[in-house]
Amino acid sequence: MSLQFVTKPLSEFTDNDHDLNDLAGANGSLFVRNGVGFAGVGETARMPLEDAVGFLQSIANDSEVEAPGAGAIAIGWHPFNGSGGKAVVPAITFAKSSSAGTWVTFERGSEDAVHAHLSSTREPVARPATYAIRPGVSVDRYLKAVTHARDAVRRGDITKAVIARDIFVESTSPIDVHALLRRLKASFGSSYRYSIDGFIGASPEL
Repeated sequence: MSLQFVTKPLSEFTDNDHDLNDLAGANGSLFVRNGVGFAGVGETARMPLEDAVGFLQSIANDSEVEAPGAGAIAIGWHPFNGSGGKAVVPAITFAKSSSAGTWVTFERGSEDAVHAHLSSTREPVARPATYAIRPGVSVDRYLKAVTHARDAVRRGDITKAVIARDIFVESTSPIDVHALLRRLKASFGSSYRYSIDGFIGASPEL
């Protein structure tokens, strides 16, 4: 028997305008820009990225919403080095569209879980912490890489170089992912922001 998902307008569950960052919170998944996107909660399935399309096609979707993205979705990632990407199908997906309003997709029969999550959504609580920041590579090595890339462009060996510098941040207490998502929204709201399995960021790059 195939999995069955139901999609309904969010207004059937709540009159409140929930922020997708808050719905994803510290443990969910998120893909959003300018308030439009998806927040995933829980996990129905996890699979190699190349299997995601076939898995989604096997799901029976009963949708009261006619909009791109309505129905079960997968949120995933693909490393630049070509190693195996992963995809997660959330048990509950909250979605906001610029043209079709807001909706929620969930496994059939799990309406109580939707209500429970909506009632438990809270803003992050600020906690004191001390941070130490250190570079992943030395400044000299980084500058040599910049010079090497610049010279390669000038020679015509390459047409573009994207150079990143890794930085390690160590905290005296666990870093609150929910609070970090809120900070990214405040500073980079027009960027595509994402969070899944501790992989968090914004694109274009910060």
